[in-house]
Amino acid sequence: MHHWLRTALLLSIMTFPSAAKAQELAMGSCEVVARIHDRVVCRAEVEISDEAQDDVAQEYKANGIDPAVALQQRRLDRLGTIIWDTALSHEFGDAISSTAQEVTDYNSAFKSKLDSNFAKDQRTLAEVNQHLENPDLTAPQKQSLLELKTALETSITFYAQRAKQRESLPPEFFKMMADTEQEMAEGFLRQWNIAQHLYHKYGGRVVAVSGRYEPVEAYLKFLADIEAQPSLEIYSADYEDALRLLTANWQIVGETGQDVTKAEADEYFASPLNQFSAQ
Repeated sequence: MHHWLRTALLLSIMTFPSAAKAQELAMGSCEVVARIHDRVVCRAEVEISDEAQDDVAQEYKANGIDPAVALQQRRLDRLGTIIWDTALSHEFGDAISSTAQEVTDYNSAFKSKLDSNFAKDQRTLAEVNQHLENPDLTAPQKQSLLELKTALETSITFYAQRAKQRESLPPEFFKMMADTEQEMAEGFLRQWNIAQHLYHKYGGRVVAVSGRYEPVEAYLKFLADIEAQPSLEIYSADYEDALRLLTANWQIVGETGQDVTKAEADEYFASPLNQFSAQ
């Protein structure tokens, strides 16, 4: 799968078949497939419902991918996420969570960055229009400027429409958007906290991926430490590759990401708001 899906794996709140799990536990029939620290993982937590299996099978079969392989990878993803999250909580506790004030500050900085980009796009568009008035432009130069103009106009229109739509939203929809922005901010801050703590613990190579800095070497070292922990036990051969899949995913991120300097990484991990100061 693409590396951005792997990155998303660490941000997402996985939806497991909790009803099935609760029923299994209530009946005392939890089939334990893994254990890490005091966290017991039942098969129901990593299995995929029959309905979801059908959807996945159709989706991947249409793309020429073996559905059985895709389903097994999803199971491994689920177990790997449980193990990863449990190990992080055991290692860092509440330090990887964000406070309400941190979320507020992040959203404020994010909005300020959007406003700044909007104003910058407007200034750039004015400069492009001035250059287009130059009669000495070559055909390729004019074409490049026209393409840039189109991109800027699209960006400016999108921002303006977004602001207008927000103002006209009924209260219930405005609250829905605010809740979504809150969740996104919490997700980013959690991932940033995880990356920061692992970077400070292990150091090593950091790469830029989709506007984020990922301490891939620290991730790989932490995964190796998890696998070496006596508290980790995987009882089913069906799931023994869960951590190796995570390791392979982060190796792909490392291969496709762009290296950043230690100074850049140190600045990025000094504050989650520092990304917004970059021009």
